[in-house]
Amino acid sequence: YYNNLGGCLQALNRTETAERSYKWAIKIDDRFTDAYYNMGNFLLGGGRVEEAMEVLEKCLAIRPGHQACERKLGETKKALEQKAEAFKTQIDEAIEKAEKMRSRGEL
Repeated sequence: YYNNLGGCLQALNRTETAERSYKWAIKIDDRFTDAYYNMGNFLLGGGRVEEAMEVLEKCLAIRPGHQACERKLGETKKALEQKAEAFKTQIDEAIEKAEKMRSRGEL
């Protein structure tokens, strides 16, 4: 019930309530892999990549070979790599800017 409710609420963009529903579904049955999958998908869609990875890994620990979960975990890993690359780019740009400022005597 709560897993399906979470999906409906998510479709209505009621994200806080959808998340609570997925959590309830997992709390009621901590081996219900569909709830883990949907929660992971929800978290990934909200940009919460690290949390999504954790939930999807729990899903696979319960049910190894869950194909949809494996695919979603692959997407999550790719998103995490992109997030890390974007962060690295920001750091490189900040270092470059600081070096230019230092060479001009601004630092």
